[in-house]
Amino acid sequence: MTRDNAKQDDSSAASSDFPAVVLDRVALVGMSTDSIARLPNFKRKTHHVPDQVNSHTQAFVAKLAADQVRADLDSVFASLRSTFRFTRKQLQSTDWGDGTGCICTPYFRYSSSVFQDADAPDQATWRREVTQIEDLRHVLDDRFNSVFCEQFDTVEVVPTTAIDLEEVIDRLESVQDERIWVEYDRHITFCEVTLEDHPERIRITPEAFQIIHPDRPSSKTLFDSLFRMQTKLLGANLPHDES
Repeated sequence: MTRDNAKQDDSSAASSDFPAVVLDRVALVGMSTDSIARLPNFKRKTHHVPDQVNSHTQAFVAKLAADQVRADLDSVFASLRSTFRFTRKQLQSTDWGDGTGCICTPYFRYSSSVFQDADAPDQATWRREVTQIEDLRHVLDDRFNSVFCEQFDTVEVVPTTAIDLEEVIDRLESVQDERIWVEYDRHITFCEVTLEDHPERIRITPEAFQIIHPDRPSSKTLFDSLFRMQTKLLGANLPHDES
């Protein structure tokens, strides 16, 4: 067996181990936050940094970020074409001029967006993500990591129904395992789990299950952490898909 064939077989095994119905709800996510005043189109003499969040300030930030998102899409589009050798018909790209845009490939969808931070009105958050994964092999291989080098630090699963946080917390606490730390707020709007000897942090909300890494590793490392945490924590009834 050649080295390339061995790589392909490893990716195929990973893909077959992860049900397509679940894979369709998995995203690789990278987010960064910076001052709105640092956006390229912000003019210090005429613009004002927002001190609240509303439809007008959100539209203002989206307009400021439109060129930045467009440039990101241009760069990713060119890299996808040259690295994956996609044809014109295989790539569909749209940017709406409102701080959001996406590129659809035969294997996945890439989205880029900049928006005002809901909790910090003077901050803008840039979210890049890969969703609608059709074939995991192409997300795990070297070409993908060449295009999206150090872009993503989070693997996210969005379930079909809301996660019952109280049930998750109760089951985790009932395990009484000193290697598992569980944190949550007074109103149970989120839950964070850390495991001894694991650098990742697990964040659970009613809408999503996230594994957040301290760095921005390869796509394979991100998916490996998802498989590993599933194995370790399914006994505590963390969200998973049985279909």
